[in-house]
Amino acid sequence: MFKRRFNGLRKTSRRTLLCVAAAAALALAVLDSVNCGQFDGTRTDLWSSLGNLCQEWDVTPNGPHYTISNVANGMVLDAENCGTANGTVVRQWAQLDNVCQQWNITAAS
Repeated sequence: MFKRRFNGLRKTSRRTLLCVAAAAALALAVLDSVNCGQFDGTRTDLWSSLGNLCQEWDVTPNGPHYTISNVANGMVLDAENCGTANGTVVRQWAQLDNVCQQWNITAAS
């Protein structure tokens, strides 16, 4: 199972912004759907918060794991080719309910 550590989850009504501290600058960044893409394979990256729906994510329990979907386009985070190695690309894809799209969320220590 591919695990991701996030520095914090900030609730905004029923939606969640995934916040990650950028280690180099120690600046706060959020998970962003690049260019608010609408197609399978849309990239994700860290970006300064713009307060738009492309940076809001629904975190939904899925058994012992979670599915994380973008509010703007409804696509879910997907580990490319179900990769688990460092450097695996995390992209957005239509929900397939497979292990490539299941996430564990743990508190950062």
